[in-house]
Amino acid sequence: MNNPKIASTAAFGATRAKRARRQASRPLRSPLTQTDICRAFNAALLLTGSTILAEATVLNAIEALDVDNIRPESLLAEVTRVSVRFQTDWCDQQPNRITHPQPQLPVELQNVLKLPTELRHAFVLRTLLGMSPEASARILQLEPSQVAAHLLAAGQALAARNEPPTFQEWFWPAAGAC
Repeated sequence: MNNPKIASTAAFGATRAKRARRQASRPLRSPLTQTDICRAFNAALLLTGSTILAEATVLNAIEALDVDNIRPESLLAEVTRVSVRFQTDWCDQQPNRITHPQPQLPVELQNVLKLPTELRHAFVLRTLLGMSPEASARILQLEPSQVAAHLLAAGQALAARNEPPTFQEWFWPAAGAC
């Protein structure tokens, strides 16, 4: 009746149970902070132009990653990939998409949301997130030279939006209508 195999299995089970109780009593430690998740959400918001898509993007990115090895960098990388895919798929289904203003964003970032999709993606990835031309090109499925061209066009479009109106535009908004 004193089977050593059963005794060692019972001891192993008791040790496992003790370890599980100790781990359950410790608070869970996540390598992600609230700041990491907010940064990922803001990146998704600027890439998709929609709070609904940004939320779905972050949730999908978290689900796609290995919970035990999730890091802020991997979350941000996954969010950018999923955002571009979601936004492209959604725009295909919603050709007359209207981007709603995002009052929580400063005017400069609201101007980024008004950029055409390709320009906005290049600007957010390269300028705001600081990704390399190669990484941005991979995510956007473009050549690095195309990403550079989109980035240049985005910069020019944003500069034109941020220029103050001329005196004539300010004083006579409908110049030429007289």
